[in-house]
Amino acid sequence: MLNFKIPKNTIPDIFLKKSFRITYSILFLAPLRIMKYYIIEILLIGVAVSVAAYFIPGVEVSGFGTAVLAGILIALANATIGSVLRLLTFPINFMTLGLVSFLITVLMVLLVDHYLPNFNISGFIATVKFAIALAILKAILGLFNRK
Repeated sequence: MLNFKIPKNTIPDIFLKKSFRITYSILFLAPLRIMKYYIIEILLIGVAVSVAAYFIPGVEVSGFGTAVLAGILIALANATIGSVLRLLTFPINFMTLGLVSFLITVLMVLLVDHYLPNFNISGFIATVKFAIALAILKAILGLFNRK
């Protein structure tokens, strides 16, 4: 039987220095915290879409993966196409106190419904209810994922 002895000073001195620990935490631990925040945010969007689809008649989602994908696509559509539409309709949006902005969000949900095959909404009223429920659920679930 072999008996191996590990010397006590096997850790190189560079790993014990404070400057290395600070650099390590900035380069490796901070991005992991940011990634964890966004992963949790994506999962919460999926939960919000699933719960809203469960409670609102006329909205069907085939699974949690589809709910996550629908949430991501709704967010991307609002961030890209929705932003351009909000900029173009700013005067009308100002006069209607933000109602046009909500209608743009509803249109973005209908756009995602059109292109995502496993995410189905039966009509405009169901889409309006879904957008309201999704906004409320995202606000509530967002309280659990603070930086």
